[in-house]
Order: sequence, then structure tokens, then C-alpha cells
Amino acid sequence: MRCSTRGDADTSFHADVAIKPDTHYRLSGWVKAQSLRGKVSLNDHLNRAETERVTRDGDWQLVEAEYHSGKSRQASINILHVGRGDGFFDDVKLCELLPADEAGGKLMAGDLKRGEHIVFNHTARCILCHTLNGQGSTVGPALDGLATRATREYIRESLLEPSKVIAKGFDTGGGTLSPMPPMGDIFSPQELEDIQAFLQTLK
Repeated sequence: MRCSTRGDADTSFHADVAIKPDTHYRLSGWVKAQSLRGKVSLNDHLNRAETERVTRDGDWQLVEAEYHSGKSRQASINILHVGRGDGFFDDVKLCELLPADEAGGKLMAGDLKRGEHIVFNHTARCILCHTLNGQGSTVGPALDGLATRATREYIRESLLEPSKVIAKGFDTGGGTLSPMPPMGDIFSPQELEDIQAFLQTLK
């Protein structure tokens, strides 16, 4: 869908859908902007959940929001365009989230696009402490070329137990602890699969 305005406007297109109470959901979609002065995003208007807001021109970007339905049995899913310019929306989804054990104990194969989104855009995004493609911080080792110097098992271990093996140049000796917390305390098992899928492309 494309939404275009040539003057300041507050525009939305919505679909009302039935949802389950006391259930976790993920609202996601791909969004991009052109000649935009304002914001574009997605939200569940009834349950007060909104994705990241795209405010600059650029290529397609995955935006998402996870939330709990509480007592609600209905959602109003909106594409939002506030300002002037063009907003583009595609593949908008509202998905029920199930714990891994309820889904048969199996995880889906890691999604590298979702993993890339977490690395660059999540609240606990990796580039807060690492550099990649010229972006980020030098608190931790650079991620560029990670897949050429680290095995899948090492990458997994570094995510789950970051203090077990400290990267060369960041080990100050004497029981060093990594400033990075165990990522299993922050991300779900599926999100960890997605992050790893992306990190393994960094060659």
C-alpha cells in the first residue's frame, strides 16, 4: 500500500480483527518513506501498541511491536501516516506468539532479516557496544568479518555466556567479566536464532 499526502495530514487505514485475551502478539511489517516530513508506522489502536516510527527516507525497513492483549478480544490494526510525503507499507502481519514448548519444542530456522533488525534497531541492539559497517561503539569487538573467524558454536556461546571466553584485546586479565549480559536473559530463543542467522553472514 502507498499513502501520499502533499500537505500536513494524519491518515490511517485500518482492519479490525478478533484476537485472544491474555495472549502475546507480534505486529510487524515492512515500511519505507519518500520525501517524508513526519512519520510512518503501524499500530494496534485499541491495545495501544505501536512499532518503531520511520521518519527518514530510505529503503524498506522491518518494524515490529510485541505486546500482551490483556482482556481485549479485538484489535484495530492501522497503517499510520502523519505528516506529508509518501509512505509505503507491505507484508503487514499480526501473529500470535507461542512459547517454544507449546510449539512442539521446535524453533523456526533463524531469519537473517529479523536478526539484522535486532542488531541495528532493537532497544538492546548489538551496535550499542559493537561496530558493524562503520556504525556502533568500540566497547566490544567489531562484528565485521565475524563469521570468518568464529564458528557457529563460538558465536552461540558468546551470546549465551559472554564472560566464558573474552575476545583477544578485551581480556584485561584477572577474572575479567564481559560488560555484555547473557543474551538469553534479554531475547527469546527464536530471537537468538535470528541474531545468529544474521551474524553468520558477516564474512
